[in-house]
Amino acid sequence: MKTISATEIPFTENNIKLIEESIRSYRRFARVKIAITEVVEKTIYVIVHQYELVNDKVLTSEELIQRGKAIFEGLLPEGYSVFIKPITYQFPIENEVIDSTYLQTQMNKYALESKDMAVFLNIDPSTISLLRSGEKPLTKWHKTSMVYFFKYLNEVSK
Repeated sequence: MKTISATEIPFTENNIKLIEESIRSYRRFARVKIAITEVVEKTIYVIVHQYELVNDKVLTSEELIQRGKAIFEGLLPEGYSVFIKPITYQFPIENEVIDSTYLQTQMNKYALESKDMAVFLNIDPSTISLLRSGEKPLTKWHKTSMVYFFKYLNEVSK
């Protein structure tokens, strides 16, 4: 992702400092990267990307857009507008992350039993128990379906 500096836009020196400080704060505390990618005519294009969870909170596209716009609120030069492209958090699908411990943790978090998972994922309850205990390795299909299932549960439980 190519980024440009706020200094390439006709902001006042004070506004540049405020924008850069906001961007640093979002990156440090909210784990959100904000980058000005281009300026076309008088439109500033900005990407706002949540790259890591904080307190298991996934920010929606709308929330990312609000945060991006808040940085520039009252600071844009006259006639300029800002266009925000949100990139929401993507759950990892990696062998070392999605394992029986992950499955056990998520099932405990949502108070699920093997029979509950079996209904939602169309997997035999005994297979869920074997996966949960680590007696049977998770296939790529298991990992993918479970990550998206828990992502869904996270969204609906808000």
